[in-house]
Amino acid sequence: MRPFHSLIESSACSLFKVLEIHCRAIKLGAIADIYTANNILSLYAKSRELCFARTLFVEMPRRDTVSWNTMIAGYVHCGNVETAFEILRTMKICGFDFDGYTFGSILKGVASAYRLDIGEQVHSMMVKMGYAANVYSGSALLDMYAKCGRVEDAYVVFQCIPERNSVSWNALIAGYVLVGDPGTAFWLLDCMEREHVELDDGTFAPLLTLLNNTEFYMLAMQIHGKIIKHGRAFDNTVCNALITSYSECGSIEDA
Repeated sequence: MRPFHSLIESSACSLFKVLEIHCRAIKLGAIADIYTANNILSLYAKSRELCFARTLFVEMPRRDTVSWNTMIAGYVHCGNVETAFEILRTMKICGFDFDGYTFGSILKGVASAYRLDIGEQVHSMMVKMGYAANVYSGSALLDMYAKCGRVEDAYVVFQCIPERNSVSWNALIAGYVLVGDPGTAFWLLDCMEREHVELDDGTFAPLLTLLNNTEFYMLAMQIHGKIIKHGRAFDNTVCNALITSYSECGSIEDA
């Protein structure tokens, strides 16, 4: 069985290849193994072949949280957040356990589609099931509110996460950048430093987009100093943002 699993794990996500693996699994009787079925399901989802994925999902004799999460992520990946949410609701009705990845996946789709109405329903489910404080799902919820322009709600979620990581902080900073609140965005940067949270390209790049005028030249230089201090001077995303910022501040030489 191990060579068969190795074939699954190393397979390119072409439909022909996945169909071949699926057929072999059926012939070998391996499709009844939930680990094997979940892996094939994931290959269909990553190939955007959701009709095949759904057929396999329905025919699986046993499903677990991974099976449901894979279907939700597949529809999110294809931009169909409505169907992903329906699967989430069905998963709940069927009594399956949720985890941080369940909510993280659906909220990623909600944020991309700006479907605040669905996001608020997911938030309600998270609170009822005790996942609002989970760092993975909580950060995804925060990011959803931030991208939908609801930074006040994002900040409330942020405060409810007991162990925040750089993803949580960066999502909140990006939210305040989006609504054009540089004061709060840079205040959060200072808070990150005081709490010794790792600063990365996701921290600096959004902030640099705010420094787009000659009056911000000195601030751009200060942020450049922080970038060097935190070892991010050679990150492509940060360098590109810094070049743009210096240019817009009127310092072509620094750019």
